[in-house]
Amino acid sequence: QLRSQRANIDALSSAYATQRKMTHDFRHHIAALSGMLQGGETQQAQDYLAALQEQQTERALMVNTHNSAIDAVLNQKGYAAQKQHIDIQFEVNDLSPLQIELIDCTVVLGNLLDNAIEACLKLEEAKRRIEVSVLRDEAYADGDAKLYVSIINTSLPVHIEKDCIATTKLEPHLHGFGLPCAKELLRRNNAFYTMDYHDGAFQFCFEWPDVACNSCVHA
Repeated sequence: QLRSQRANIDALSSAYATQRKMTHDFRHHIAALSGMLQGGETQQAQDYLAALQEQQTERALMVNTHNSAIDAVLNQKGYAAQKQHIDIQFEVNDLSPLQIELIDCTVVLGNLLDNAIEACLKLEEAKRRIEVSVLRDEAYADGDAKLYVSIINTSLPVHIEKDCIATTKLEPHLHGFGLPCAKELLRRNNAFYTMDYHDGAFQFCFEWPDVACNSCVHA
């Protein structure tokens, strides 16, 4: 758990550092374009802008929830999945109002996405797919806002028994370490979760009450 927290904090720090560098670079690009245009070098300015547009497209974030901590994790795992030739899709909304414990939340998301990526890697590339929904919803019957998360990934058949997944690894103590950690953090934060396997896909989803962490259950 501590390693996962450290990784997510490092990812967040990296995202902030990247954003600062992009802002710094942007000022230089504007100055360069301004100089070209003032000197009448229109074609050079157009070529420079085209190259810059291509570069920025490659850097564009996959996900933007307006919540820096969650964005850092989702983008980190999204790019990691793409590098493994996994088709990963996100559905998100504005998460800036969230009051929940973000360190716990990013650990849960990171562990669940790591498990989804690991499961996809056991399949041929054409069958690798992950669908991620991370949505803040205020329309619950009890009147309280919740963070709803659903992660669906294609997978080899898995057997779910007593809230656990049977392992196929030679090192059963290592398999799915992130899942027990995620479930413990969800219980600690009064979040309801469920998992299911159907038609070649595994789904883990949870509803996390959007309340400050001082109302959480402490071990």
